[in-house]
Amino acid sequence: MRIPHGVVVVTLLSLANAQTNPKADLVRQKVDEISTALISGDFAKVVDLTYPKVVQMVGGREKMIDLLKAGTQETLAHGSAITAVVVGTPLEFRTVGKDVFVVVPSSITLSVPGGKLTQKSFTVGVSSDAGRTWFFVDANNLAGEKIKMVFPTFPATLQLPPRPPPIFERMR
Repeated sequence: MRIPHGVVVVTLLSLANAQTNPKADLVRQKVDEISTALISGDFAKVVDLTYPKVVQMVGGREKMIDLLKAGTQETLAHGSAITAVVVGTPLEFRTVGKDVFVVVPSSITLSVPGGKLTQKSFTVGVSSDAGRTWFFVDANNLAGEKIKMVFPTFPATLQLPPRPPPIFERMR
């Protein structure tokens, strides 16, 4: 049986496009893990994947777990809940000394009274072992000099994306 030339070309192009960056794949997988853990209430997993300096700044592992539980309970008490997180493709990687940084865009959807709210978001990842292990910080509140408080070596050439206002969709 002869395979048409066009099928071969399309197949080869598909395979070429399927080639991915293993470092980006790992980062995306880890941001998916932290997002899934947050939605499911596995706050210990969230803390395990959070940049250790942030955990320390909050007051330690148990304190951070307690804060995450309290925040989730408060959100639920107001009739809201995170229902989905869609993790985007990690943006460019930048290395400063032994640290590798990356910004990962995402979209968070919350059920809220009367509808749903979708917010563009982003996470900063950092690895100090050439990308084998990663830790993350929700970077939505780290604009300006705040990011240097958490990451003193954060590269000036790595730009944090703008955070547009959330989009509300009314339930019918």
